[in-house]
Amino acid sequence: MIATLEQLGWKPCFPEALDALGRPELEVARIATEHKGLYRLYSAHGELSARLSGNMLARVEAGESRLVVGDWVTVLVGREAREATIVERLPRTSQFSRLRPGTKPIEQIVAANIDTVFLVMGLNRDFNVRRLERYLLTAWQCGALPLPRLRP
Repeated sequence: MIATLEQLGWKPCFPEALDALGRPELEVARIATEHKGLYRLYSAHGELSARLSGNMLARVEAGESRLVVGDWVTVLVGREAREATIVERLPRTSQFSRLRPGTKPIEQIVAANIDTVFLVMGLNRDFNVRRLERYLLTAWQCGALPLPRLRP
């Protein structure tokens, strides 16, 4: 079953950003997974396998924010309708990030365009109220609605 863009989280602000690119041949898709430079996308065509265009790869390597799960991207769909090339990233409506571990605190974006975050914690010996507070704060800061759920 192929999902509609709205079912995938398409928002009213995205068409304006898409139109501003001035490239009607581009289609949109949402990043589902990324593994070593290979992306799995969801689109109106169904699932697509994709890689970055040369221009996009150069920008990411030059320090532009890397693509993450949840990003909306523009793609050129190949002749084999299951392959695509990622050309641009549309502006993010939210981003879920953390400080990367290490000596220099650098923001690491984990996911983008998130509306709701489900926080699940067991009520065993590992339960930690401070951790739950940090997770709630992180969810609120990224602009998502946190829904805590405690499991016995």
